[in-house]
Amino acid sequence: LVFAQTVRPHLNLYMFMFFNMFQNSLYALLYIVASGQTYTIDLDPYTGLFGWLNFRPDRLPTDVVAVLLCNFFGVMGYIRMMHYFDKLIISVAGLMEPVVATLLAYGMGVGMLPGSLGWIGMALVTGGTFSVISQTTSSSKDDDDPPKKPKTLEV
Repeated sequence: LVFAQTVRPHLNLYMFMFFNMFQNSLYALLYIVASGQTYTIDLDPYTGLFGWLNFRPDRLPTDVVAVLLCNFFGVMGYIRMMHYFDKLIISVAGLMEPVVATLLAYGMGVGMLPGSLGWIGMALVTGGTFSVISQTTSSSKDDDDPPKKPKTLEV
């Protein structure tokens, strides 16, 4: 987020998102190579690096939802909100998203509650998030400067 907030004012939003997705694709490729997973440089839908380019009608709705809703609007929403909110608020929203999504899915009857390791992970994420927030708010109270008015989204 620090990198994104530093670079974002100097790039068009769409170019920033392209470079962001390209960089994440390289990270995924490095993980595939480092972990020794089987991969091919072709259009094979199971092992090919370009298997996502196969046009199959049964995959089209899933791809549209994953690309447009999850990646494009989700990630761009976080990047766009950096203009209006502090990095800490964006970080907390990103960290707490899986926890809230798990509880919402269970509450709506479309998901299950996690096992013991899942609960431990959610507790660590929640505890770490609140630790950062409490340290930030207590350190800002100790400053001699008057408190700054938080940025709000004006419609």
